[in-house]
Amino acid sequence: MILKKTLIASCKIAQKECDRLVLWAPVCLGQGIFSYLSWLNEPHLFLCGALSTLILLCAALLIKKPDLPIRIFLWSPLLWSLGFLVTALHTHLDPPLMVHRLTGPLSLQGTIQHIERLPEEDGKEALFRILLEDVKGLAPKGHKEDLYSVKLPRKIRLRIREKDFPKHTASQEKIQLTPGATVQARVLLFPLPETPSLFGPHLRRTAFFQGIGARGMVLSPLRMVSIPLESSFVSRLARIRQSLTDHLLKSLPTPYGAIASALITGETAALPSNIRLIFSTSGLAHVLAISGLHLAIVAGFVFFVLERGLALIPSLALRFPVRKIAALLALGVSATYLVLSGAAVPARRAFLMTAITLTGLILDRPAVTLRLLAVSATVILCLTPAVLLGASFQLSFAAVVGLIASHEIFVSRWHKHPREKSSIFGSLVSSLSRSFLSSTAATLATTPFTVYFFHSISWQGIFANLIAIPLMTFIVMPSAVLGILWSSLGGDCWFDGLSLLEKPLQWLVLIAEKASQDPENRPMIPVCKDWALPCVIWGGLWLALWCTRIRFLGLPLMMMGFIGLFIPHVPTYWKDGSGTLWGFFDHRTQTLWVSSARRGRWTQDLWIQTSGAKKVKILGIPQSPISLREIQNLFPPQQGAQCAWGQPGKNLLIQGSPENKRPWDLSDTRTPGNLKFPKSQNVQEEPYPKSFETRIKRESRHETKDPPHEHP
Repeated sequence: MILKKTLIASCKIAQKECDRLVLWAPVCLGQGIFSYLSWLNEPHLFLCGALSTLILLCAALLIKKPDLPIRIFLWSPLLWSLGFLVTALHTHLDPPLMVHRLTGPLSLQGTIQHIERLPEEDGKEALFRILLEDVKGLAPKGHKEDLYSVKLPRKIRLRIREKDFPKHTASQEKIQLTPGATVQARVLLFPLPETPSLFGPHLRRTAFFQGIGARGMVLSPLRMVSIPLESSFVSRLARIRQSLTDHLLKSLPTPYGAIASALITGETAALPSNIRLIFSTSGLAHVLAISGLHLAIVAGFVFFVLERGLALIPSLALRFPVRKIAALLALGVSATYLVLSGAAVPARRAFLMTAITLTGLILDRPAVTLRLLAVSATVILCLTPAVLLGASFQLSFAAVVGLIASHEIFVSRWHKHPREKSSIFGSLVSSLSRSFLSSTAATLATTPFTVYFFHSISWQGIFANLIAIPLMTFIVMPSAVLGILWSSLGGDCWFDGLSLLEKPLQWLVLIAEKASQDPENRPMIPVCKDWALPCVIWGGLWLALWCTRIRFLGLPLMMMGFIGLFIPHVPTYWKDGSGTLWGFFDHRTQTLWVSSARRGRWTQDLWIQTSGAKKVKILGIPQSPISLREIQNLFPPQQGAQCAWGQPGKNLLIQGSPENKRPWDLSDTRTPGNLKFPKSQNVQEEPYPKSFETRIKRESRHETKDPPHEHP
């Protein structure tokens, strides 16, 4: 009898969950992408052929429309194989040429695709970063082009000082660089940096899928070859962005004008260093970077105002579909905002999600559903599969999934039992409570990813986000839209429309200041076990993608993963990709010993952040490639020390393995080729030898050139 009831209940659950199976399509696709990107060596062509055959076989069997269990069994490997092959196709279809060693000086010519001003440092000259496309090498004077051909990457990222901008021949005035201009330069090219930590961003892989093959610096003033036409779209857009940024900086006081330009045009160069520090330590740095939050707020505000405004006109509301008109106009405003903000990669991805949502409204589909989210995730992963492992992609989709799931679990239940019409105050309280619930759900959904990627958490920042996000949603961004609209219509002759934005920005800065007053409330969290974040992801997906009570079975797995994020698992020996910077982490004193204070400062900061070290000390060791055995001889194994290569499943962090070849890896790493595995993956655990402290003291005497510094 009990078995019969169990089977009946299972059949009912399966019938209800049948429509939700399509939501797992991007999950299976992402698993295939993750398998390819995390493969130790480049997969063999035979494997790709076998997966292609598997896709054709599964597709042929699905044509016969088998039963549901068989369909699930066929769709899962089909989507997994499709994700694997799509990523392989993006990798090997016209891959960029990667620079593997110092190249130059040499002359080249290219077209500026993007230019941005880097944050200024006190007492230093302004620096700019430009991205050149269609790059080709130029022969030196006195050489023929066909006798001196230089093969260069199609795209190169360069740093240039303001004094190296091109000048007019007659007036010697600087020419403003704009996208679309063709320039010639004398440059020195460097290989893109290797991943300084297995737990940090993979810089070369990201650049590889963006088509960028090298980075470099400009050695002499640029020479302008051609300037984009004044009537061209790119030139007009650059002038509009620059004039809007200047107008924001002039109309608002010093810090607030810079914040407004960061929110509207994406220009963050004018942000003061103290404002950057305040927003970073308070956990509100994402507010200053244009992302899905900003696009969703702008699109939602425009859609709400237009829909309600057009509905107030009976002649329009009775004859035309005002909802579809409002969605179409909101899509146009979102596209305009995307272009004005510089169209960064995260903003493009967010616009694609917003466009799919608004298109669903135009086609009489629900505005925000998990189905539309699954469609947008599938499209994004097929177009740019490498974004799967990025923090931006995971944070944005985690926030949206958390919002929709919380709405399904909590908010939708409020409408099951209709109530009497409430007062204006009751409606306001209901709206604010829903906003608070949405902010809480988005914050809780993104907290595990923040801990995993950034190795820190601000308890005050969590509460600051609960206040700042509604402030951005209901006051800051609507005020920005209204102010720009008022200024563009010529209303500044009566009063400055952007003055509406000053007071909300003051509140936003005040929230950030209050949340950043106590730095001790933002502890550093060391790297965790490998299984922690996957448990959170799978538990969260199980909780969000199902609709019956079986969804709550994902809570224990999610909680187990969340607890695992705070269990430290710090490697003992560290080494960067070049083999010249290495480190040793002392687990007893939480001290990170590094070989140099001058080399790889960004790498050292990432190591400090990853290990959670309380102190950093420098050893004056000669800067030459050093082997694992030499590191072990310098620092004897300590209790709990683990050593292995920097590969999945291993615990030592050593980069630059000559056996781990992917298209984006360096081919001529300076790590010695005869560096071998130790016979055992785990060093035998033994207590500190008595001479350990003496050895540390002896080595620390060489710190005259590289003085020790402590990390706060």
